[in-house]
Amino acid sequence: MWQIIGSIAIILFPLWLLVFYDIYKSETKRGYKYILYATNLVFYLFGSFIYLFFVFLEKEKSYIRTNMFLSWKHFKDAFNKKIVAVSLVDLIAAVCITLTLAGSVSLLNTQFDILGEATKISDISEKIQSGAVDDSLEADMANAVSMLRGFFIKFGIALVLLFLFIVLIWTIFKGWVWSYLTGKKISFSYHKKLFVLNLALFFLLLLVYLGILFFVKEAYLYNVTIVTIIISMYVSYILYYYFAHEQSMQMIKKSLKTIFNVKQFVMPYIMLALLYIITAIIYNLFNLIPYAGLFLGILTFTLYFAFAKSFAAEILRHMTTLE
Repeated sequence: MWQIIGSIAIILFPLWLLVFYDIYKSETKRGYKYILYATNLVFYLFGSFIYLFFVFLEKEKSYIRTNMFLSWKHFKDAFNKKIVAVSLVDLIAAVCITLTLAGSVSLLNTQFDILGEATKISDISEKIQSGAVDDSLEADMANAVSMLRGFFIKFGIALVLLFLFIVLIWTIFKGWVWSYLTGKKISFSYHKKLFVLNLALFFLLLLVYLGILFFVKEAYLYNVTIVTIIISMYVSYILYYYFAHEQSMQMIKKSLKTIFNVKQFVMPYIMLALLYIITAIIYNLFNLIPYAGLFLGILTFTLYFAFAKSFAAEILRHMTTLE
């Protein structure tokens, strides 16, 4: 029974975060927002205590006490100097990927402009509208079709190369982060295998997001996307830890077993939720500072996610020692 309750708690946590975010995005005055934040925090804590109460009813006192103690120990151990290095690497990775995407979009816009001039699209459109159909128009149209076909072939190849390059950047930086958190040495073989794993994960996520775009109503699209991102982070942290620890594809079986072992992550989820509220409040306060506020806000959330990785590594390290 308590496993079911734990699973529900895991599922409802992202939904509760969405409520918190909707309050943040609403037009409510700032003072009332903080009241709503506090109200939501009380309800979340109440739900957490209800969960604990049900666990006690199921005669799991020894387990919950041990789990609470260990979660708090891992929480304290996760506050170490490693989160600074992880935050820095995450920021560098984000900057590299952002610059790559921005440069690609800029180059694509330039190519579109060149293509428009080369294919004489505007001239062809004017001739068709004026009814001036002649041999030169047919020649221009044939040339435009040929150039467009070549452009889209090149565009497809460039898109694939861009995807591979972003996965490569992600692999290099995330590979270092998780090897650093696990204390394992990295090698070319490790990055090569991780690159293959990331290709599979990115492709799977792409299919999931395409499914969301096609099958989810527009009104729910944003919320469902956020929930999907949160769940994908939960899964990826476990996969990356075990891959860095084992450095072999055989870790997938262990990872799947841990992913579905939700009872180990209920208390850590509650702790991360409370820390997220504090982080969000600090982020809002930083937004009041002109110019530097945005940078400080981004830095705050970067530190939060670095801590989340460190916290996950501490929990999974303990679970690995018990196997």
